[in-house]
Amino acid sequence: MPAIVRHQHRGAGLPTALDADIGPRAAFRLCWTGKLQAPAQLIDCVSTGVQAAIVHSVFFSFDTVTVILLPDVHAVASLGSDHSSADLSSQVVAIAGAVALVLAALIAGSSAIWTSRYTIRKTFEHQRVQEFNERFSTAADKLGHQRAATRLAGLYALAGLADDWAAHRQTCIDVLCSYLRIPYEPDPTSRNYRRGEREVRRTIIRVIRDHLRPGFSAVSWTQDNFSFEGAIFDCGDLTGAQFTGGHVSFHGAYFVSGVFNFNNVRFDGARVWFTGARFDGAYVHFDGAQFLSGEVTFEGAELGAGKVSFDNVRIADSVVKWGSISPPT
Repeated sequence: MPAIVRHQHRGAGLPTALDADIGPRAAFRLCWTGKLQAPAQLIDCVSTGVQAAIVHSVFFSFDTVTVILLPDVHAVASLGSDHSSADLSSQVVAIAGAVALVLAALIAGSSAIWTSRYTIRKTFEHQRVQEFNERFSTAADKLGHQRAATRLAGLYALAGLADDWAAHRQTCIDVLCSYLRIPYEPDPTSRNYRRGEREVRRTIIRVIRDHLRPGFSAVSWTQDNFSFEGAIFDCGDLTGAQFTGGHVSFHGAYFVSGVFNFNNVRFDGARVWFTGARFDGAYVHFDGAQFLSGEVTFEGAELGAGKVSFDNVRIADSVVKWGSISPPT
């Protein structure tokens, strides 16, 4: 009779992750108590638990099927003298069958591991997109609120979402730019003046600027597009911004009053339009700006009661079309 041999996992020196006390439940527990920050880490943790369960099942199959079929040591030693060739053949067939079962379990386990990782990753991706959509909806609602403080919270929330959601960063930027294109009354004596609106608009410009300056934001927006077409500006500061890609349009923008700074701006690869812009009452400074590459055009721009300065600018390989604006000497 074949002897029944029980395989002890601890005594065999297997990794502790495969120990009977460290299974999928423990893996989940370690995962949650580890204060994980990235979904990818959670996926790996869950997958580790699944793999541990599968490997346990493989070794259990080996213990209960393969090892049971192994002959007693003494029986193996006496096969050549006390057993017929038929007995030997039956033993070999039994062992071969057990090995085949173990191989089949390993193949099935590998497939299950791959399937589990794929399913878990897809689930997390779906949940992440759902979370982003909810954040977008909440931020957009806040931008339309009556209270200026709530609108400020909305714009910061939308900027943070743009940093986190690379696939739809441009959409978030488009919403911020579209807010600046909303009809705006800059005169505080007008009945249409909206209290706190000037601060909200100035903050949007500042947030955009900080994402266009090296070292001011963890995520750069220098390769994205910005549309300020028809926007009304009575203040703003884009000092030190770098436009190194994408399209930037101030077409038809109205610089009506106050000061707007483009000082030390670097135009290096982007296409920038000031076509049809009106500089009427504002002081707009391009002092120290660098036109290194790409294209910047002022064709069709109108210079009224305002002032536009280009002191100490540098023009390299950029194509600059000045239109009616006096080029720097």
